[in-house]
Amino acid sequence: MPLRVYTRVKDCDFSKKDITYNNGSVKIHYKQYKKKYDFTINKIWNTSYNNSKIFHDLYSKSSHYFVSYWVAFGYTGSGKTYTTTNIIKELLNHLLLSTKSEVSISAIQIYEDDILDLINNNNKCKYFKTDKLIIKDNIRKSVHNADEIIKTILDNRTVASTKMNVDSSRSHAIITIYHEKKKYVIVDMAGQEFGDPNNKNSEIQKQANNINLNMLALKECIRAHHAKKPYIPYRRTLLTLAIKPLFEHNCNSAFICTVS
Repeated sequence: MPLRVYTRVKDCDFSKKDITYNNGSVKIHYKQYKKKYDFTINKIWNTSYNNSKIFHDLYSKSSHYFVSYWVAFGYTGSGKTYTTTNIIKELLNHLLLSTKSEVSISAIQIYEDDILDLINNNNKCKYFKTDKLIIKDNIRKSVHNADEIIKTILDNRTVASTKMNVDSSRSHAIITIYHEKKKYVIVDMAGQEFGDPNNKNSEIQKQANNINLNMLALKECIRAHHAKKPYIPYRRTLLTLAIKPLFEHNCNSAFICTVS
C-alpha cells in the first residue's frame, strides 16, 4: 500500500526554521507546551499551490493502480471540503474531456450511526457490518456535468454552525468515481474541533464527540496496522470500516492534512 501524506496550508505559512527538506520529503519541526515533535511528510502545499496543481500531484501517482484513495482530515474550517470538492471537480472534468468512456459516481455521508445517499435525496441506506462494510440501496449515477453533481452533494451534506465554523461539516463524506476499470475514492472527513463542556447545544456537542471518537478509532487502526498487530479495530466505527480497503488492498493512497 503506497501511502503518501501531504499538508495543505491555508492563510498561513511556516517559517524556514520549522521545515527541513531532504531527498523529496519534508520534515516539520513543531513545538507545543515545551514538547518538540517531528513529522515527516511527502510535501507541503502552501498558499502558492492552486487546486489544479494539487490535483496533478495526486493524479500523477495513480496511473499504475486500480484504486486510489484521497483522504482529507483536519480541524473545522481548515479547508477540507474546499480541497476535496475541487479535487472531485478537477478529476471529473479531466475524465469527461479525455475519454468517451462512461464516468459514474456514488456518494454517501456517514452521520453518527446512519449512512445517507448524497445523490439520492439523503435516503437512508441499509448496511451490514461483517469483516467489511456492505452498503445497500445507494445509487451509482452517470456523470455528464461536474458542477451539477457536486452541487447536489454539497446541498445534501449535513452541516451546522459551531463555535469555530458557521458552516461546519458534521458528517464524513465518501465519494467514489468510477471510470473504466479504475476507481477513485475521495473522503472528506467531518470537521474536528475542541470539545466544549459548556456548550448548551447538546446536538452539536454530541456531533463533536462522535467526530472525535471516529478520529481516535482511525488513529488506533493506523497504529495497529503500522505495528503489524493481528487485530486491527476497523469495526469500532462506520468510518474506519468503510475505509478499511485503504489499508488492505494494493491501492494508491494519500492523506491530506489541512491546516489553517
